Amino acid sequence: MLGVLAAARERFSDAARLLAAADAARRPMQYLAPGFTANRDAAAHAASQARNLLGDDCLTQAWDEGQGLTLDDAVAYATRRGGGRKRPATGWASLTPAELEVVRLVGEGLRNDAIARRLFIAPGTVKVHLSHIFAKLGITTRTELAAQAAAKDLTARSDGLPRSPPRRDIRSEPGVIRRRLNR
Repeated sequence: MLGVLAAARERFSDAARLLAAADAARRPMQYLAPGFTANRDAAAHAASQARNLLGDDCLTQAWDEGQGLTLDDAVAYATRRGGGRKRPATGWASLTPAELEVVRLVGEGLRNDAIARRLFIAPGTVKVHLSHIFAKLGITTRTELAAQAAAKDLTARSDGLPRSPPRRDIRSEPGVIRRRLNR
């Protein structure tokens, strides 16, 4: 399972080593852990991803290294400190791809529930992303975030499709409120 988790974090060399260590530990005992059959597809998918991204030679090397690990070594390997943070802790460069997508949608004027529907996530997850974004950027309001996103042109869609038309604020258009009140 640790190998599957490593693959999910796009750490494919680690995934190959950990999958191999688990395989090596199970093989002599001919033991299938409870739930292993349910996780077999996930492990096969993780190994396939590792092969596709690392190539046969790198996968074979990582697999061989993993086969030589004891269970204790594999656990120590999985729980070691990583090579450090790959992005800065603060600023625009610190935002994850998911956080940047939330920023883009906030820049389009969407509310949390609309962002959640668009990204197929829970509204609470949007709220968590926003709290992380605010902390990383040192801002406190959606208005600040939208203004900074517009200044950095982050409201453009990352998939190349045209973005949603800007929302009109009819309250600021002359005569609209008067016409509504006179009905």
